[in-house]
Amino acid sequence: MDQRQRGATLVEVIVATAIIGILSAMAVAAAESALCRYSLAAATIDMRLGLFETRMQSMTLDKSVALKFRYEGGAWNVATYLDGDGDGIRNDDIQRGIDKLLKEPRRVCEGRAHIGLPPFPVSDPVNGGQLNDRDAVRFGSSTLCSISPDGDFSNGSIVLTDGKRVTLLVINGSLRRISTYRFDGARWSVREL
Repeated sequence: MDQRQRGATLVEVIVATAIIGILSAMAVAAAESALCRYSLAAATIDMRLGLFETRMQSMTLDKSVALKFRYEGGAWNVATYLDGDGDGIRNDDIQRGIDKLLKEPRRVCEGRAHIGLPPFPVSDPVNGGQLNDRDAVRFGSSTLCSISPDGDFSNGSIVLTDGKRVTLLVINGSLRRISTYRFDGARWSVREL
């Protein structure tokens, strides 16, 4: 009997290792992309739920309640305030302690997605121009989203990104509607709720 052992040549080992490396790199890139996509979707849902939760608080308490967004330490935080004098939530009333803190500041969007502008130019689907030429959080000239006891929001918008994709939440206060615009890297799509 022939007892020769068959082994792999060096070329075969190199080719097999290269194929495994390429497949591994493709799997890691696909997993990274999926994690970013899911993180952005989760951040969008979380932001929408926070807005509607604050709206329910305002209607239940029969007082104006607001979300105050602040950019601090490289991240966005949000705190909830309750109207203390019946004239709505105002930044000067917050500073003077008239409008009371209802919920402590907390970091907005944990994970890969965050409030912010993408690192590349993107057209603004609502106002024209470039999305990158505006603020990431904008309610008039403020970062204060106020909600009346009737459930009306301040008009404004919030931009979320994972660095590759973008979600633009547009709050239409009098219609009590939040439109969700999604940019997938090539085009915008919209969903109205």
